[in-house]
Amino acid sequence: KKDKDEPFFSIIDVKLVTSWQYVQKKCAICHNDLDGPSIDMTIKGKEHDADNPGLRIEWGACGHGFHQSCIMDWSMTHPTCPKCNAQWEKSRVETISRFETAVPPNPSKASS
Repeated sequence: KKDKDEPFFSIIDVKLVTSWQYVQKKCAICHNDLDGPSIDMTIKGKEHDADNPGLRIEWGACGHGFHQSCIMDWSMTHPTCPKCNAQWEKSRVETISRFETAVPPNPSKASS
């Protein structure tokens, strides 16, 4: 017969394993895909300008990425990441791969 103070069962060991991969596909500021220009630069028709910050992704120390033009505008009024509210600290900047060979709008100026 079971004693009423004796536990019904006991946990001997617990091991939890969690794993996931999150691939950020859109800029949380302009909502355009991160593999294309920012919406601001598309509207202005500057998506083929090699110096366009809308063709670069700026990654924060928190791991979130945004079009560089978007996060530059955002950080004028917000010191935090738009996704997680961590203090925004630039980690790295990457050119969107399909625009790495973008031609400046005036090639004669680029060569001088």
